[in-house]
Amino acid sequence: MSVEGIISRIKQDALAEAERIKQKYLEQIRQIEQEFERHRQEVLAQAEQRAKRERETAHQRAIDRARSELSKKLLAHKRELLDRFYARVREKIENMPPEEYRKFFARVLASLGERDGEISVGADSDVLNEEFLSEAERIIGEKCSFNLKKTGQNFRGFVLTKGKIRYDATLESVLEFLREKTEEKVIKELFG
Repeated sequence: MSVEGIISRIKQDALAEAERIKQKYLEQIRQIEQEFERHRQEVLAQAEQRAKRERETAHQRAIDRARSELSKKLLAHKRELLDRFYARVREKIENMPPEEYRKFFARVLASLGERDGEISVGADSDVLNEEFLSEAERIIGEKCSFNLKKTGQNFRGFVLTKGKIRYDATLESVLEFLREKTEEKVIKELFG
C-alpha cells in the first residue's frame, strides 16, 4: 500500500471514528433531551395539578366565604324579623283595651302563686287598680291580701314584694320571659 493509500486510509478511519464519536454524543444529547423533556413534562404536570388544587381551594374558600356571609345576613334578617315580631307583641299588649290589659296582668299575678304581698304599680296605675286585684282574686279562686302601692315611677306592669322576695312583673320583664318561653316555637313557625 502506498503512503497516499495509508494517509487516505487513516483519514477514512479518522472520519469514521469522528462520525462514530459524533453519533455517540448525538445519541447522548438525544437521551438527555428526552430525559429533560420527560422531567419538564413531569414538572409541568405537577405544577398544573398544584395550580388546579389551588384554584379549587381558592374557589371553595370563596364559596365558603359567600355562604358564611349569606348565613350571617340571613341570621341578621331573621333576628330583625323576630325583634319586629316581639315589638308588635309589645305594641299589642300596650294598646290593649284597659279591661283586657287588666286581665292580662291579673293572669300574670295569679301565675306567681302568691296570695299576699305589696304590689307596686307605676305609669299604668289608673288601669292596674282595685279592679285588677279583684280580677286576680277571681282567677286565683280565693280571697287574697295584696296591698296596692302607686310608685309614680315610669314603668308598666307591677312589682310584687313579699318579705324579701321581689317578683318583677313589669312589662319589660314579662315580655322578656315571654320571648324566652316562645322564641323557639316562633322561629319554627316563621322559618320552618
